[in-house]
This record gives sequence, structure tokens and C-alpha cells, in this order.
Amino acid sequence: LPGTFALASGVAFPKAPDPARLGYGQPYAGDNNVTRIFSSRLRHEFGSNWRFSAGLLHESNDRKSTVPTNTLTDDRGDYTTTAATTTFSYDQILSNTLALNGHLETGPLSHEVVIADNGFDWTRYTPYNIAPVTLGKASLADPRVFAKPAFPNFSDRYRAMNTTQQALTLGDTVGFGERWSALLAASQSWINVHNYSRLGATTASYHATGISPSASLMYKPAPNMLAYLTYADSLQQGDSAPAGAANAGQSLAPYRSRQWELGYKLELAGIDYTAALFRIERPYAYLGADNVFGNQGRQVNRGIELGANGDIGSTLTVFDGLSLLDPKLFDTGSARTAGKQILGLSKLVYDVLLEYHAAWLPGLTFSANLNHASRRPGDYANAHFVSGYTVADLGARYPLSVRGRPVTLRLAVDNLTNVRYWANITPSSQNGYNSAGAGTGTLGLPRTVRASVQVDLL
Repeated sequence: LPGTFALASGVAFPKAPDPARLGYGQPYAGDNNVTRIFSSRLRHEFGSNWRFSAGLLHESNDRKSTVPTNTLTDDRGDYTTTAATTTFSYDQILSNTLALNGHLETGPLSHEVVIADNGFDWTRYTPYNIAPVTLGKASLADPRVFAKPAFPNFSDRYRAMNTTQQALTLGDTVGFGERWSALLAASQSWINVHNYSRLGATTASYHATGISPSASLMYKPAPNMLAYLTYADSLQQGDSAPAGAANAGQSLAPYRSRQWELGYKLELAGIDYTAALFRIERPYAYLGADNVFGNQGRQVNRGIELGANGDIGSTLTVFDGLSLLDPKLFDTGSARTAGKQILGLSKLVYDVLLEYHAAWLPGLTFSANLNHASRRPGDYANAHFVSGYTVADLGARYPLSVRGRPVTLRLAVDNLTNVRYWANITPSSQNGYNSAGAGTGTLGLPRTVRASVQVDLL
């Protein structure tokens, strides 16, 4: 597994190196993540028009990551490798859901009603020691395998944060005859956040409440067509300040995101066609010149999404999607970044998956997938761009029965032409903008052949 790549100030992403070459990753480094989930759900029907459901889920995530980060220090390809960061964390989440759905008539109007309550309690434990370990220095032309260091005990953790959120939702889809309908919904949210020091003292806390409304107007010009206009205003939990910030670990106050969407759906000859025009605006958090992490900018995404999914005849299935996106960053307080394209986001993304169902051997299915992304900014000032990519995958699967047990055989070839590319360019902090102004790069996998056998035991 190759390590991720980061950039020092003023350095641009180079042409993607060979991810199969030993030395960009370390043989002892990687992820050791354990997730445990327990869930239960109860459903009950009150006649044919009303349904009740309740659910409970407990999840624990123990993340132990020593994936190396190769920070390029100049444009010649020299880098410094570090490992073991704040991704060593332990999360416990208890979530709940209650919902009552029903149908009723009031004169000429029909109603699809929902009354729901959803929420969670989330606690995060963070290591006392979160400093990265420096492994050594090398270059893209001469990568090195470094000696395994003595990693700190990252399982020695303290409770760093607790967040609870509960939301009561009321919704009604009102039908005005056969062609017109409207969806009206609102959620009342209660959010509580507490941050704690290593000694257990509360360092920051907040309590917030608010309503998140949404509305849709829908029109069916024909039974196989639907046009709609939707608006949504959502109250969301704030981001957490990254390591290195003056307020590291502190959770920001909740913020609102707003979205408009105009769409059209058509079912024709077994194919579902979709088209949507949307605009999404949300606050954007970043490290300011004072090294304080806060909501100090706006991200605005405007775009078009097109899709086509369904069967062409009896032997061919298609899943096709195209996205045109204009993602911009505003109000950053810097002329270098204001109005610029969001780091790591392509303006054009296209994916098509074709499945051929062999008539001469029922059950045998061949698949071909083509994924394309256009170039992406490698920094927030848009001074450097990372090339786009086109990757093709092939696969086959065949179900059969062995001693009465369902068995599925699968064979796949990913990245058929062995393209070298940057699969992801993301902010150096998962929370968004930071003082470095550049992103973190992850190499796409080389040509990979996978074979698997799936056996259903029950």
C-alpha cells in the first residue's frame, strides 16, 4: 500500500509515480481498524395504511493507522516520511430512530404523513500522544524502506469530545389529483457538544437548537415522467479543529447548508433517465492567519447531474452517470483563494458500468466499467492543477449451488491499462481549508487482479 503524499509550501504535485514501487509505502505500516456494530429494528403495521418502526444501533470504531505520509519538500521529488498521526482514535456511537408513516384522505387531497424522531450520542477518545513519528528522507527517484520505529502507545487515550443530537421530523406529501403533489417537512434539532482536556476538564461546550425546513413541488405530465423543484435548509454539526490549530480539537458551532434543486425523471423502454440542476451553499472552515480554526468562508457548489440506468433488452444492463460541477470558495479573506475552484474537485466526472448477461449460460455476467475525472486544483490558489484520469475495469461473476449452498464466483481486473494517476486530492485536514494551502494526494491502484468465492452459510 503506497503512502499518501503531502506538499510543503510552494510545491506542486508531480506526475503520478508508480504505486507498485517499493518504498513509497512501508511494509510494516498500514491500517488496523476494527468496527463492531449491533443493531435491532422493530416494525409493525396498523392495517394497510399505517406503519410503525423503531431501531437502535450501537457502533464502536477503533482506528489504528500508521499509513506513511510522504511530504514533498521541493519540486525535485525529495520528501520526508512520517507515520502515526491523530487517526489513532476510538469512537462509540449509540443511535436511535422512531417513525410513524401513514396514508389518509381529506376530501380531494391525499396525504403521506411521517412523524419521526432520530438521534445519536457520540463519544470520541483521542491519544494522549498525537505527535507524528519521522521515519526518514528519500526521493521519488530513489524511494527507501525505513527501519520500523518504536511507535508510541496510541491506545492510551482520553475522552476528548461528546456530541448528542436529536431531531423531531414532521412531513406530509400532499397529492392534488394525479399530476400535482407537494412535500412539506421540517425537523427540530437539538445539538449539544462538549470538548474535554487531557485532565477531564471541559474546555468548550455549546447547545444549539434550530429548525431545518424542506419543500418540494412535483408535477407528473405523464405517468412515466416527473418534474420537481426542491429547497432544503439544514442545521448541521460543526467541524472539529485539526491538530496544530490554536483551538485544536475544539468543535465549532453548528452551521446551516442550503440547497436548491430542479430535476426531471423519465422512464422509457426500461431505462430510468434523470436530470438535475442544483446549487448548494455551506459555511467553510479553515485556519486563519491567527492559527484559529473557524467558519470563515463559504463553499458554493453549482452543477448538473445526468443519469441513465436500466435494461437494454434482456441481456444488457447500463448504469451511467455524468456530473458537471462548479465548486467555488468565497469570503476567505484572501485574494489568492477567494472565488477559486475548490481543491481536489473535478469539474467533470463520468462513469458508465455495462453488464452483459450471457444467454448461453444463465447466471454468468460480464461487466465493464469506465470512470473519468477531469483535472483538479492541487492547491487553494489554483496555481497548480493535477491531471485527470480515465480508468477501465473488467469483471465476471457466476452463481452456482454447491451441496445446496449458494456460491458466487467472481473475477475482476481493475485498472486494466495500468494507468498511473492521482485517485484523490483532498485537503490536508479532513475538515477543509488550512494554512498550508495545498492538498494531500493518494495514488490510484495499479493493475490489480482479484478472484473471490462467496458462500452463503445460512
